[in-house]
Amino acid sequence: YILLFPGIFTIHLPKEIPGEKFDGLDMLTALLAPKKSRSAKPLVEEMGAPEEIMEEEEEFDWEIKQTLQKDNMEDSLCPSGSYGFGSQKSGVFRRLQDELNEVVDVKNPDITLASERREKRLAAEAAKFDPDHYLADFFEEEAIHRLLNYKPWWVNAYELMINAQESTSWISFTEDEKEQLRKFTNRTFLLDKRASQQVYL
Repeated sequence: YILLFPGIFTIHLPKEIPGEKFDGLDMLTALLAPKKSRSAKPLVEEMGAPEEIMEEEEEFDWEIKQTLQKDNMEDSLCPSGSYGFGSQKSGVFRRLQDELNEVVDVKNPDITLASERREKRLAAEAAKFDPDHYLADFFEEEAIHRLLNYKPWWVNAYELMINAQESTSWISFTEDEKEQLRKFTNRTFLLDKRASQQVYL
């Protein structure tokens, strides 16, 4: 079962055999070590079979070598940029540069200050602006008007719920939900003036 608290997942996994001990779980290098390779030769061979039939394609190794993330001393000497709520995150994109290359417009956000990130973002948006695309959307507005006038099903359902119920009973919680709300702890963020301004923006 999973107990969800603010930012914490508590997962209970009972052992299949109670009391069984597992050694080496704290050795990450041992867990990342590749398993013994299997033999490419068949375990059962037919006697007297032609050699060309016995030859099989070489088995391809699909295993990807896993390595632990190591902190680079050169990166630690570079100016570090922070981001996220209250600018409390840093170093997240450094490990994901290859995966997020086509997703994040600002390159190397970990070593870019907030003001520079904004300038680079605006420059990237200006570079990708297409006047022809803009004019096409401006003159061919039938599709846009159809989207603006679209009313999803939950709008009517919400209006019916408001008309059918009293305003005091629009939202109701079960006892378990109320107990869960009472368990939520107050979280205080120590933000300076600059971080507070970024949070409000």
